[in-house]
Amino acid sequence: DEAAHLFHERLNPALFYRLGAYHTIIELLSPIFREGLDRLPSLSTYEQKSNQLGNLGNALFHIGDYQLALHLQTLKLKLDLDNAHPSNLLTSLFNITSTLRETGHLALFIHVLELASKLAQALEYPRALALAHGKRLGLYVDTGQWENATNTYQAFISLLPENLTIHHV
Repeated sequence: DEAAHLFHERLNPALFYRLGAYHTIIELLSPIFREGLDRLPSLSTYEQKSNQLGNLGNALFHIGDYQLALHLQTLKLKLDLDNAHPSNLLTSLFNITSTLRETGHLALFIHVLELASKLAQALEYPRALALAHGKRLGLYVDTGQWENATNTYQAFISLLPENLTIHHV
């Protein structure tokens, strides 16, 4: 568990965000998934299991293994639900939306995004609400749903603090 903690806190951010070394992440995390990459990792704490499921799922998503990524994301979602951890649950929902959109499951993408939006609103997480609006806006723009895009943009703008100036580019 100590090695998993070190990986999550120190190594994963560099490999994932700075280097895009997704294959390396998969190689380093694979040994803790002793029963297979489609099962829970062999770690003792909820936090480490959740973190490493997320790390591996995200790496798999970025190399295009969407089926296994979605499987790990749903394992993480169930784990987060079972442990009643709302902020991790929100992250799981957002990760699942990315995979659903990438694989063309747009109706399910919208449904899961609505769940994430409602949870973000209940938790009073304005950044998560903004992310949800951004994901929805992206879909509407990409599919030519201009009226929905405009309405989503207006809803997003209404969430911003009054003292924030928006500069259109």
